Amino acid sequence: MELLNVIAAWVGWPVIVAMMLLAGGYVGWLQKNRIEQLKEINGMLQLRPLLKTDPSTTGIKITFPRNGDKVQDFFTASGIYRNKPTNARLELLVIARGSGFWPSGIASFDDENNTWYAEVHVGGNSGAEATIIAAVVGAEGQALSDYYRKVGRETDQWPAIERLTSDVSEVYRVTVVHK
Repeated sequence: MELLNVIAAWVGWPVIVAMMLLAGGYVGWLQKNRIEQLKEINGMLQLRPLLKTDPSTTGIKITFPRNGDKVQDFFTASGIYRNKPTNARLELLVIARGSGFWPSGIASFDDENNTWYAEVHVGGNSGAEATIIAAVVGAEGQALSDYYRKVGRETDQWPAIERLTSDVSEVYRVTVVHK
């Protein structure tokens, strides 16, 4: 009890407490600003277009669905191609709810008809827009999307990928509406 009386009688303790509160507030303010900066940078990265591969080299196009089509949660997208990607694969990515990428389907090729098919899951609410991107994906991007699918199956959680690897090249895109 005597220690409490000594502390209470000491005149300097309010100054120490005030300095601690100010320092804590300053650290909190710095952390909040840093988080806001990171969110802004992340937003800019998401808005930048993917590195585009010249579509004339592969001739890859999405023929179904078309821009503005209404689609179910799960459907089979299809398209045409002139040349299959070399040392890469064709994948469909979905951008929904305005942020991030969701790897969706890996294309299967019909060489006889120069067509391709891939399963797509757009998710989201009825009336929501989603962008479907046909992308040529190199080894690093394949590792990322394969790992994404593996973890998603194991955990049943499918968060968006915020940033793709540099070997993912967009060749075509359409915007659809969820039925």
